[in-house]
Amino acid sequence: MRPKSTFPRAIPALAACLSVPASGAALAETRELSGAITYYERIALPDDSLVLVEALDADEQVVAETRLPTDGGQVPLAFALEVPADTLLTVRAGLRWPDGRLWLTLPQGLAPGRDDLDLGEIRARRTEPMGFASLLRCGDVLLEFGVVADGARLRSDEGFWRLGPVLAASGTRFEAGEDATTWVWTRGDTALVSVAGQELPECTIISPAADLAQLRAIRTLEGEAVNMPEQAEIAFSADGRISAGLGCNRFVGGYSRHGGMLSLGQIAATLMACPDALAAEEQRLLAVLMRIDGYRLDAEGGLSLMAEGEVVLEAGLRAPD
Repeated sequence: MRPKSTFPRAIPALAACLSVPASGAALAETRELSGAITYYERIALPDDSLVLVEALDADEQVVAETRLPTDGGQVPLAFALEVPADTLLTVRAGLRWPDGRLWLTLPQGLAPGRDDLDLGEIRARRTEPMGFASLLRCGDVLLEFGVVADGARLRSDEGFWRLGPVLAASGTRFEAGEDATTWVWTRGDTALVSVAGQELPECTIISPAADLAQLRAIRTLEGEAVNMPEQAEIAFSADGRISAGLGCNRFVGGYSRHGGMLSLGQIAATLMACPDALAAEEQRLLAVLMRIDGYRLDAEGGLSLMAEGEVVLEAGLRAPD
């Protein structure tokens, strides 16, 4: 007999959907979702941390979000968000520390409903970098899975696993080195998953249609056009790495993407001598990269990087040579 699953599930009682239509259209029907984010570790939350809450639709598009400064407060930290009714969505919540670290709740599938809902206290856990983390919907179980330079990462209510690639007859398979009964086998837009010997129903891999992992030309920093647009560029790779530059030095590092949340880790840079104006602009770019907490992609592939709800960098796909 299989052990009883303790994975997070779509609970009818948690029927709220965090959403405000992205188009800004009038809301036909809304409800309020509220709750408080906490963690159990005896660690003080640094000043200037952020509360992050968002809801995504079936295509992993953000339809509502909030970014709340903690102002030196400690957990539990309350939030409230106006959301549309009668829509099936996925909710993520968490905390972004000033150094870019993320403490996130697990994705929660929420069923349609019309009544306001208080989720109470929900637990965030420190989340290791996962690169571009895709949502896996395995029946009524939700997991996160991301491919990084040295393998893959799997996150669930059961724990967090570092996976390595193994040979497979088709598709791509990853296994936990310390536990071969935990694995992910991806095949196109579906995956088979086993966690500690418990095989889940076939999973659908849910990722946005627009691709973050492309080379783009930086157009603006904090609303101002860059000095050398023909050389200013930013690139996210599928395995969790970022590279950016404005025409002189190069900035490289890692990133973590969860739904519409985006956070960069430590950034390294080359040390070339640059003209004063370009050097000052590079410092602005570095400061912007360290503030990022989200992103948006438009239908033409245009990228907007966000910090506390404001666009701080805009980039577009480069035209073919």
